[in-house]
Amino acid sequence: MRISLKYLLLVAPAALTIAVLFLYPLGFSLIAAFTDDAQRLTLAHFRKVYALYSTDFCLR
Repeated sequence: MRISLKYLLLVAPAALTIAVLFLYPLGFSLIAAFTDDAQRLTLAHFRKVYALYSTDFCLR
């Protein structure tokens, strides 16, 4: 089955919109979650969240 160029051009604007409005912010959020201000890998953000919210949830 061969995909026609017409169909690819029809889907391209929707795919570009999804990439710009969803995938870019998602990627940026993931990078920001795992890096500090100096762009080094860290888990400090998750440690802070755990310290703040660990008493709010009962995990049994």
